[in-house]
Amino acid sequence: MKNQCTTHENSINSCDLYLVAGRVCDCENEFKLVSATSAEEAEDIFEKYVRGEAGIKGNDFYIEHCQKISEMNLNVLTINTLA
Repeated sequence: MKNQCTTHENSINSCDLYLVAGRVCDCENEFKLVSATSAEEAEDIFEKYVRGEAGIKGNDFYIEHCQKISEMNLNVLTINTLA
């Protein structure tokens, strides 16, 4: 399934989308959807973006979460999960 990306006007395959969360040391967590071919690439793109936004080069960087959107259905909790 392809979706139209309104900001860049290119099509993005939802199978290539990752939800990435992380932060530069002592800064707030950031969450972004990243289009990438692997988790490693998604983390790299995310880190470069967050560092660029914060203007920070040398501090530690932490990735808290990186998962393919297409695999997130495995983490869905329902009322039946609690039974």
